[in-house]
Amino acid sequence: MYQTNQYYERDNRGTRQDTEEDALAYWLRERPGLKERPPFILYKFKSSYDAEKALLTLPFIHKAADTGRLICERIMAFGCYLSSSGFYEALIAGSDLSLQEFQAIEYVFQMNGGILKNHLEPSASIKASNYSSGNKMSVRFKEKYTKGNFTYEIYQANSRADAQAFLGDRVVTQKFYYVVVETPEGNFGRDNMGMYQE
Repeated sequence: MYQTNQYYERDNRGTRQDTEEDALAYWLRERPGLKERPPFILYKFKSSYDAEKALLTLPFIHKAADTGRLICERIMAFGCYLSSSGFYEALIAGSDLSLQEFQAIEYVFQMNGGILKNHLEPSASIKASNYSSGNKMSVRFKEKYTKGNFTYEIYQANSRADAQAFLGDRVVTQKFYYVVVETPEGNFGRDNMGMYQE
């Protein structure tokens, strides 16, 4: 769990799940509404230490120096939490999770004492995306509106990479506040839980 680089809460691009309630919201409300359900890996562990250690072995999961919470450098649902079964569950789910990454994650989880709960293997054709080349300056403001207690800032971008580069600099701390970027590759957003793909 040694880190050579410092990472901070603002570096989080994933949607964190650190309670069973967050996980249930993902499985029962968010995931069923997605056009394509992303591949996922869900393992259970005897302790939070083992679950967190397994996650921190992954190259895109880190511990934030300022908050001590896990962060993810990619747009994924991720995290670990105590389940009502008494086990700690660790999750990674993302539409650009490659088969090679999937297999490596399963191996890491098993080597750290994890027991498979469920998974959905990705197609061999899926390649992990690199979003560091995105141009955040190309993102254009479209509109801002409020609907009940929810506030939305809507932007448009030419690509997923541009959207992620833009959202990477946005930090949302207020509940029910959403920054959404529409792209030809789908809509991407950020709220107080992290970044997500609609």
